[in-house]
Amino acid sequence: MKVIVGLGNPGEKYEKTRHNLGFMALDTLLSKLESVEKTFWDKKKDLKAEIKQIKHNDIILLLVKPATFMNNSGEAVTKVLNYYKIAPTELYVIHDDLDLPFGKIRVRFGGAAGGHHGVESIIEALKTDKFLRVRLGIGSNERAASGDKHDIDDYVLGNISSAERGKVKTMMSETTKIIENILKHGIDLYMSKYNK
Repeated sequence: MKVIVGLGNPGEKYEKTRHNLGFMALDTLLSKLESVEKTFWDKKKDLKAEIKQIKHNDIILLLVKPATFMNNSGEAVTKVLNYYKIAPTELYVIHDDLDLPFGKIRVRFGGAAGGHHGVESIIEALKTDKFLRVRLGIGSNERAASGDKHDIDDYVLGNISSAERGKVKTMMSETTKIIENILKHGIDLYMSKYNK
């Protein structure tokens, strides 16, 4: 079993924000793998998450959207991994990344959180950084680049602009292909072949 977590903030208010690209990527992945337009998630209050379990090429996938806010994502992820008895090495986390140019995608196994509070929360809760991250670039905004916390918050929690929608759509499609490739070939082969 693999656990694929998309990071974001719960609630309609945050649905179309840059910080919710992880949730959007999971919806896109689920739509493609299940061949449906509208996706339905199971609300698991005890696990503090919305979950969907599916089978893809004989692999059971547990797709997870933490129902905590971004900065407490680790709480939900830990509950899910403990409940299903899954090791952190079987965890994939999809999240926005301010350090990458908008539209760029990078895959990475392990390492520091890079200033992302959701990833930081997961590392702290699991007491390990040994899990896969699919980083979706949202960087390059001048205000966010200023380094001012309020400017950064305004930018990441701002809605995706009409000019950005095309790149977001492409990113979602590419993220689905990346996940499918990793599931098919394994992390090591994917990293050596595609992640250059």
